[in-house]
Amino acid sequence: RFGMLETVSEFAGEQLAAHGELEMVRGQHARYFLALGEAAAPHLRVAGQTAWMDRLEAEHPNLRAALAWLLAAREGEEAVRLAGALWWFWYIRGYPSEGQQWLSRTLASGGSSIARAAALVGAGWFALDQGDVTPGLAALEEAVALQRAAGDRQGIATALNWLGNAYVHERQYARAEQIHTEVLALRRQLDDQPGIAASLANLAGC
Repeated sequence: RFGMLETVSEFAGEQLAAHGELEMVRGQHARYFLALGEAAAPHLRVAGQTAWMDRLEAEHPNLRAALAWLLAAREGEEAVRLAGALWWFWYIRGYPSEGQQWLSRTLASGGSSIARAAALVGAGWFALDQGDVTPGLAALEEAVALQRAAGDRQGIATALNWLGNAYVHERQYARAEQIHTEVLALRRQLDDQPGIAASLANLAGC
C-alpha cells in the first residue's frame, strides 16, 4: 500500500519535485491504482466481494488521489475507466454523493465509448437512486447504445441488465420484462450460466 508519515511524504515530494520526477511518480501511482480498481471490479458482485471491498476501502485515499491526478493530467480515458470500475464500491459502501461527483467529472473529461459505457451505468444508477429518473434512464440508455455500437454482447447484456433493473425500480414492469428477455437471450448465446440464472430471477420479478 502507498502510505507513509505526512512529514516523510512531504519531504519525498519536495525531493521528487526538485529532480523533476514528481509528475512521473504520480502517474505511476495513478496507474497502479487504476489497475487495482479494474482488477477488483469483476469481484464486487460475486462471492468473496467483501475482501475486495475491504481492500478498496483501505486504499480509498489512494484511489481518490489517482482520480484527481488523472483528471488534472487530462488523462480522460484512464479517469473514466477508474470511476467506472469503482462505482459499485461507492454505492455499496455508502459514498453515493462522492461517487456521483467522480463519475460526472470523469465522464466530462472524455474517454472511449467502452470506458464511458461502464461509467454511465454507475451515473445512471446513482441518479435513479437519488430520484433523478429522467437523467438516470438517459445515462443507462446511452450506455446500452455505446455497447451496441461496439458490438460487445457481454457489454450489451450488462448495460441492458441495469436498464431493466432501473425500469423495475420505477415499476415499469412491462418495459423491464422486455429488456430482461433480451438480456436472457444474450446470456444464453454466451453460455453465461450465472447470468442466465440472474436473468431468470429478474424476469420473475417483473
